[in-house]
Amino acid sequence: MRHAVDMLNQKSYDFHYKSLDSARICAQKAFHLSAEYSDGKAEALNNMAFVDIARMEYEKADSMLLSIGSVTRNQVELLVADVQMMRLCQRMSANRRFYDVRENAVNRLKRVKEDIEELTPRQKSRLMYAESEMAIVTSTYYYYVGQNRMSSKALLSFNPETIKADTAQYLNYLYNVGSGGILDGKSQQDLCQREFEYLIGCYVLAKKAGIVYFQANALESIAGHLLDSIDRRTIIDNNPAAMRVIDMTDCPEEDIAGTLAIEALSQFETYGDTYQIAGAYRTLASCYMRAGDYESAINYLNAAIADTIIDKAPDLVASIREQMSVAYSAIDDKPSSDYNRNIYLDMQDETRQDRLLESRADMLRKTSRQLNILLMVVGMAIVLLLVSLWLFNRLYRKQNSDDATRKLLAPLEEWRKTNEEDTRRLADEYEEIEEKKALCRLNKEEYVKRNLEQRARMSMVVSMLPFIDRIINEVNMLRHRDESKEVRDYREQYIAELIDQINDNNALLTQWIKLSEGQLSIKVNSFSVEDLFAILRKNENTFSSRGITLSVKTTSAMVKADRVLTLFMINTLADNAMKHTPKGGSVEIYADTTERYVEISVKDSGCGLTDEEKATIFDRKINEGHGFGLMNCRGIIEKYKKTSPVFSIASLGVESTRGKGSRFFFRLPLGMARRVMALVMLMTMTCSAVAGESKQDYMKKAASYADSAYYSNIAGTYSRTVDFADSCRQYLNRQYSRLVPGGKMLLQKYGKTELAIPEVRWLHDKLDIDYNVILDMRNECAVAALALHDWELYAYNNKVFTVLYNQLSADNTLAEYCAQMRSSQTNKTISVIILVLLLLAILPAYYMLYYRHRLYFRYCEERIAQINTIVNSTVPLEEKKSAIDRLALYDFPVQLQPVVDTIRQTIDRAIDTRQRSQEDIDNATDQLHKAEYESNNLYVSNSILDNCLSALKHETMYYPGRIRQMMNTGQVGDVAEVVEYYRNVYAMLCSQAADQVGKIKIGVRRVAIDQLLSSYDHNADAGYVLANALLVEILLDTLCRQTADRHISVNTDNDVVGYVRFSVSMPKFKDVGIAVERLFVPVSEQSVPFLLCRQVIRDHSEATNCRGCGIYAQQAPEGITVIFTLPAR
Repeated sequence: MRHAVDMLNQKSYDFHYKSLDSARICAQKAFHLSAEYSDGKAEALNNMAFVDIARMEYEKADSMLLSIGSVTRNQVELLVADVQMMRLCQRMSANRRFYDVRENAVNRLKRVKEDIEELTPRQKSRLMYAESEMAIVTSTYYYYVGQNRMSSKALLSFNPETIKADTAQYLNYLYNVGSGGILDGKSQQDLCQREFEYLIGCYVLAKKAGIVYFQANALESIAGHLLDSIDRRTIIDNNPAAMRVIDMTDCPEEDIAGTLAIEALSQFETYGDTYQIAGAYRTLASCYMRAGDYESAINYLNAAIADTIIDKAPDLVASIREQMSVAYSAIDDKPSSDYNRNIYLDMQDETRQDRLLESRADMLRKTSRQLNILLMVVGMAIVLLLVSLWLFNRLYRKQNSDDATRKLLAPLEEWRKTNEEDTRRLADEYEEIEEKKALCRLNKEEYVKRNLEQRARMSMVVSMLPFIDRIINEVNMLRHRDESKEVRDYREQYIAELIDQINDNNALLTQWIKLSEGQLSIKVNSFSVEDLFAILRKNENTFSSRGITLSVKTTSAMVKADRVLTLFMINTLADNAMKHTPKGGSVEIYADTTERYVEISVKDSGCGLTDEEKATIFDRKINEGHGFGLMNCRGIIEKYKKTSPVFSIASLGVESTRGKGSRFFFRLPLGMARRVMALVMLMTMTCSAVAGESKQDYMKKAASYADSAYYSNIAGTYSRTVDFADSCRQYLNRQYSRLVPGGKMLLQKYGKTELAIPEVRWLHDKLDIDYNVILDMRNECAVAALALHDWELYAYNNKVFTVLYNQLSADNTLAEYCAQMRSSQTNKTISVIILVLLLLAILPAYYMLYYRHRLYFRYCEERIAQINTIVNSTVPLEEKKSAIDRLALYDFPVQLQPVVDTIRQTIDRAIDTRQRSQEDIDNATDQLHKAEYESNNLYVSNSILDNCLSALKHETMYYPGRIRQMMNTGQVGDVAEVVEYYRNVYAMLCSQAADQVGKIKIGVRRVAIDQLLSSYDHNADAGYVLANALLVEILLDTLCRQTADRHISVNTDNDVVGYVRFSVSMPKFKDVGIAVERLFVPVSEQSVPFLLCRQVIRDHSEATNCRGCGIYAQQAPEGITVIFTLPAR
């Protein structure tokens, strides 16, 4: 039975290229007879798949070929199936899958060849077929994707002598060599002759063997070689015998190609290969196009694609559509021509040349996944073992660690109790000092209040000296002037009034003593950005003080804007960058110039922004530290836009990535000077163009002409398109000559595509040229050539476009990626080996480490015992720390290190606590001594002032009454002596009291306004004043006491330059019977609280030397308002 199956399969194979029906019948019989013969069944499936591929039943063939893997383990038949699948993918233009299958086939072929000696003769024959067929299919594939060099290499990779016994395969080889793209020639005629020899040899041998398929293929390819008149003449003249063989001696020379194509079509239709029938129609159409019969050519091309099954072969359909585009163009049917050409262009991506690397990358990824799984398994085993050992070690250590810790820390606990007693003793001492400080502070406040009263009294006392001086003056007038009685009476009356004023003040002073006992404007002009940058460079010290590097790049940019607002925007962005850049970061400020605007950027290396923050950064008033500055910048930009259409280009933006810094930028229109400069540069370039074009940017010129060619095609001026393409090509050649001096690979208008294409050579040499410009130029030139019926120009430009497009569309990074994947695969294999070795070495290594650990553990316990001895010794703490630190230098085990750390930390905390306690005690003692000193000074001063005021009161109270009595009795001469004496005594006593007042200096400092008013209702502006907080508190408290509900409210303003004005509202003011405007002058005993307030302001005026300090009251709708001023800071 097996012999019968093999015979049927062999017959089916022999009929492959003779009769597809016969091949199918034999294969089906073999399949039905091979139920118990898997190798025979696999071969039968391969034969049936061959027939299905020829008839373009690709889905059926695909299913059969995939099923072979489940039928047999015969690697030779599986290899044949892989090769058949490659043929299927080539026909379907399934490029990526082709490379996948080819990779599998190559690997399978290597494995089969390793065991070639074990193969049977039939299997060796099938192997020879598979190997040669794989080379032919690979060569065919590369030819159709435009890689002639790789196609030639694939086909010439095996020795054709080894397949001469297999006539069909040998014919396949001859046909593929002769059909073109494989051989090289000294000239086009030489190449054509060599290929014709292969084809005529294929035809003769095929005809002799009765192999219809290769007869038809040879005739069709010969017809293609005879299309060109020069090549046709060369072949006919050089091969008369061959022409007789194909029976073309009596046929007119120009009809030979068409006759051969018709014969090939007839034979293909007999054979039944749908793919080749469509190809024959295409060749026949080419013959009619050469003869100028484009209508017939279109008919044949339509016949080629009439059967929709042909759509399964995109390569073939693309070539037919390309020819239809030419044929329709020849009959001036441009819409149909463009339609077919667009289909042709859309199908070019299917032939991309990087599919091999994509496939290889996929296979490497699959292998990588397998290695990853293996790595994971081994890694998990290692992790599981390590976790187990870790758990064992942890439980063991924990059990021993708890006992060891308690035992080793016991001496420390004893010492800690003793140390806590010392710490409590220091804390008690500190609390005692703090209590003394608090008491001293209260005494001081009372003394300050009393001293304030004394100073206020002294002010009143001193104010009476002018009255005495006026009395002396009036008495002298009475004594020394001979005046009328009326004048003398007036003077006596005035003296009496002065005495009354003195008496009133004395009465008030006496009573006081008793009481104490019981829109945006924009100015637009052009200016240099560098002027603003020069100002910014002066801020480098501000940035460097924060550890930030500021870089302001020099620029020649000119902008049209408001100079002040532009500087504000740059400063705002720079300050924002400084706030959000950490120490060690950098801030860079620079300007970029374009043809329309200048973009000023502030770039930092700070924390960056998220996408949500970027979307609202210029909208929110507060955004994590971004304040009104950015909103103001946005407002300035919006104001610019409303000012003039010139500022339509103005904008504000940010680029930022979280963790990578930010770039804030804004755009302003170019300034006038910049435009003048651009005009000068344009004139310079024009002059340079007259002198020579050696320094021009040829690529820009070429791109411009390529664009012009595109628009010229749209306008229908095709001759101008060709001219534009010629100009574009000239500038591309100039660019090439600049890059490669003396280079010969210049772009041509016409050429032979069989020879090297300059554009492709440029691409391979990686020349710095925009190849998209070349693609545009070649495509537009091909379109124009179609419209102009210049077929030679079209053929060359279309071929160059197709080849260059395929190579440009390749992913050039895949090769490097594949190399990295292979390297990764090797590394992972090595990693697996290393991990396995590691897995085996873990247990012995763990035992050695465990034993070493136990010995070292005991040694470290002895060290800790020595540390405990030091802890409980009587030496000072600092000496204990030094000794313990020396012993703690050893690397203790993890179970014992916490014990050592605990001991050291406890000692460190004890030292730190004791030092801080002692420092607190010392500071508190110093503060107490200072407070006591100040309090004592105030007390002494107050006591002396009391004595001075008492003496002044008792020593001088008699004299005003005595003076009045003497004046009434007319003793003017004696009055002068009494008044003079009174004045001297009064002045002496005032001087003594003033000296004592001068010894107490009022201290002022910078105080926040809201801090001063924290105890009261206020609506104060943020700011500072130069003041004595205690005195201001006394002032406000005094005013508060003068209200019925003890409630006041305070507002502030800065209307007075250099001062802060406090307005104290007292709606429930208790009326004291004094006019509001006289509240702060001595009137009655009700004036005393207000005189204290006046004295507070006087003290601030004298302490700060600011004479603008003052206090007054005014009537309010409800109650009164007291207003006082203090120096602003």
